[in-house]
Formats: sequence, structure tokens, C-alpha cells
Amino acid sequence: MREFHVLLFLINNPGFDTARDVTEFRGLAKSQVSQAVELLCARSLLARMPDTADRRVVHLTLTDEGLSLARRARVLQSQCYRRLLEGFTPQEEALLQDLLSRVLDNGDRLETR
Repeated sequence: MREFHVLLFLINNPGFDTARDVTEFRGLAKSQVSQAVELLCARSLLARMPDTADRRVVHLTLTDEGLSLARRARVLQSQCYRRLLEGFTPQEEALLQDLLSRVLDNGDRLETR
């Protein structure tokens, strides 16, 4: 499952393409992301690309096979999301998104205290 989290994160968040980004924004443990990246690279679903400006930074790139799998996973993710919100009006969906965003913001503020 953590491998799918990494694939979905990378396809859904262009420009955020490091293991650190996945860890920070998905809330996964660094060790879990590292293991997932290793496995995905070993299966040729992901490639590592060193940053040209900063050798310490490594960008993660979906291979063609990884991109294909990530696209299929994104379709399943979307179908699941639609089923979860079945019967909601667009206004209710927007309200739910707003409320959840506020809860997450409150959580972030609690973390920094």
C-alpha cells in the first residue's frame, strides 16, 4: 500500500518529487517512504534523478511503466472518492472539503506548539 501512496503522490502532485516531499505531505514515516522508493526502483516503476543544483537532493521520476500503473491507480482512487461522496450535492462536497481543510490546519498548528 505504501508503494501506491508514493506513486499516487507523485502523479497527483507535480513539482513535489522528492522522498522528503512524500514524507512531509503524506505524513508517512521516512523509513516507510525509503523502503517504498527502493522497491519501486527495483521494479523499474520509479527512477532517481540527482538535482543539478544540489547534489543532496534526489528527484523521483515515474518510469513509463510506473506512470501507467499510477494512472490506473488514480482512476481507482477517483472511483472510490466518487462512491464515498455518492449522494452529496456539489455544495455539500465543497463544505466537506472546507471543513476537512480547517481540521488539518488546526492539526498543523497544534504540531507547531
